[in-house]
Amino acid sequence: MAGVRYNKRALREIKRAYNLFQRHERKYKKGEGIGELTALLGGWDTNALFAPTQAYFEGVYREIFSKLQPEVKVEFTEQILNVNKKVVG
Repeated sequence: MAGVRYNKRALREIKRAYNLFQRHERKYKKGEGIGELTALLGGWDTNALFAPTQAYFEGVYREIFSKLQPEVKVEFTEQILNVNKKVVG
């Protein structure tokens, strides 16, 4: 049951990050406020994500990453890696 809750939480936060990016793409592409996105996208235990959740995460991450300016991509990646792990349960 904890795994289902974890995956539903992941879906909500990933969707929220995607929606934020869609609404404010111009600012995020330049690196402004990307901490909002990385807080939502980072920290997930990919071993705990179900295959559909993992696929959704990868698709959202890939789309956002592809639209960032080159100099922002490193900062975005570093911030994603530095987000505290989100615990299952």
